[in-house]
Amino acid sequence: MRIFQSRLVPSLFLILGVQSSIVQGGGKPSSNHWGGLWSNEPLYIDDEYEMYIDELPHTLPPFAAYTNTYDHMDWAHDWIFLLTQRSVEWMDTLFIEKGEDPLPIPVSRFDIRLEIRHRDEVNEAEWDVEPDFNISVTLPNLEDTFQLYFTSTAVDQLPGLDPSEREADPRIGIRQKLGPFTPSFGLKVEAPPELYTNIKFQCAKEWGGVQFYPLQKFFWQSDTGFGMLGSIAFDKWSGRKLFRSLTAGTWGEETLGVEWKQSFLFMYARKMIREVLFERRAGGQDLAMGFGLRASVFGHKSGSGIIDRYRLTAPIKIPMWREWLYLVIAPELEFRNEDDWQSIPGVKFGFQGIFWNPELDDWTAY
Repeated sequence: MRIFQSRLVPSLFLILGVQSSIVQGGGKPSSNHWGGLWSNEPLYIDDEYEMYIDELPHTLPPFAAYTNTYDHMDWAHDWIFLLTQRSVEWMDTLFIEKGEDPLPIPVSRFDIRLEIRHRDEVNEAEWDVEPDFNISVTLPNLEDTFQLYFTSTAVDQLPGLDPSEREADPRIGIRQKLGPFTPSFGLKVEAPPELYTNIKFQCAKEWGGVQFYPLQKFFWQSDTGFGMLGSIAFDKWSGRKLFRSLTAGTWGEETLGVEWKQSFLFMYARKMIREVLFERRAGGQDLAMGFGLRASVFGHKSGSGIIDRYRLTAPIKIPMWREWLYLVIAPELEFRNEDDWQSIPGVKFGFQGIFWNPELDDWTAY
């Protein structure tokens, strides 16, 4: 394992350096790939302009119209993007009465990740492969600000946990934003399905150049009962450098008292994704191109407080293709109370695909 680590770390920095000389995998660069890359501020790959489905074409150019392999990848991305958006449009307008003008439907955000994790455990090596996804579908014609969502994030999950550390059961639900409050109701897709409901308070404030993100959630699950979760995070930017702190705790009828987490993230970001979900931003998933170091402490309090584990992670994230497919490499070192604080090295490889913007330059001509 030591040989593996000694070869891995230099390779990671080599990958990051070579990335600067790659132009979109050999294909044509997107219009915003290099613009502002060397400025003093991080470049956001997506702006705050809200696109609507009625602005999209009904069909794409035929696959055979492209001879470039790289355009074929973008065609596949846009085919998935267009298929899902048109399905959302069909669902939202299904019950509109004849003659009634439909409300414009915002483009829905689809975010899919796959994480592969290796750990050199005390007794044996361990591999984990876990998917992670979040799909937010806005349906304004069914109900104003009504949103249907599909996610792999549990309602009692501490913000910023890795996919391999949490429940893998997907969830489907509905929610509606009422100012800073967001009530939701849904079910966990398993056999038999489990119901859940929660109400979340969340806001964002800025003071003295520091952004604060408080969150409070109360929830009920048919399999585990009542519980609550609270967290506070803050971001401080200095040019391209970000310091992010997260303090979170959760209590439920089946937890070990109050389970808590404290993490500090130092990050150098060339590019960022404008991530709207706090739970995903807390884990650094809004990084699009850059590297960082995260120190985390996990524990629980049931009577006396106990620290369960420490973890150091060095995430590196680079665009694999355009602005929609990313590679994440993250060496880590963990120390656990249950293993007498022996060091447990590991590494994570992950892929993230985002589907909320088109990629082909000329598709709107069709």
